[in-house]
Amino acid sequence: MRKVSHLCGIDIIPILIEHNGKQYREGLDIDADAFFQQLEITAVNKYNLPKTVIPTAISTIDVVIKAITEGYTDIIFVCMSTALGSAFNKIRVDSLAFRDQINLHMFDTKAIGYVEAYLAIYAQ
Repeated sequence: MRKVSHLCGIDIIPILIEHNGKQYREGLDIDADAFFQQLEITAVNKYNLPKTVIPTAISTIDVVIKAITEGYTDIIFVCMSTALGSAFNKIRVDSLAFRDQINLHMFDTKAIGYVEAYLAIYAQ
């Protein structure tokens, strides 16, 4: 099993960030300080701006398997707005194979950023 990122006891499916030809898993391969340091030394143009990439299937599967192994009966996925990206649908599809083993609840925050974290901590 790959490393699962977590904060405050909440497992996190990391956002993938693509920058300068490399992909980073937020919180695992790069943190905010390192990301902003990279931006400071990057010549900004339309060809090398950072982009986010939808989570990999293995990231979702790792979180689901960890929850099942630890005896959880339910997972609440708190996702960024479906209007802002496709992570919600990707996570939903990737986790469907486990629907007979654990209850899956998808929650569209209709937002991005701090609001997602607040809602996840509140749900905990």
